[in-house]
Amino acid sequence: MCLVHADPGITAEQAIGHAEEYRIELPVALDAEHYWTKKAGATIAPEAAVFSPTGDLLYRGRIDNQYAELGKRRATVTAYDLRDAVDATASGRPIAMPRTEAIGCLIPRIEAGP
Repeated sequence: MCLVHADPGITAEQAIGHAEEYRIELPVALDAEHYWTKKAGATIAPEAAVFSPTGDLLYRGRIDNQYAELGKRRATVTAYDLRDAVDATASGRPIAMPRTEAIGCLIPRIEAGP
């Protein structure tokens, strides 16, 4: 697993600083060309994706239900969608909800070059 930054303007130092600030203990990858962003079909940041070892998209959506809507945080998180997807995948079970709606900011699309 890794944290992928889709912002083409972010530096490695900024991405590592972000992970440290939010206590994210995952390797950090930059996706300036949006390879993984496009492969996942991600449109919102933050949005999580789980791929199989063969590259099939198994889960895409929210990390958890911390936000009811943009800027509106729940008092208590009650659903841990990403963790459930990873646990199911690791144990060979199907993912109960392979798609959920992420809440966040739109990821600006990178236009293809000439």
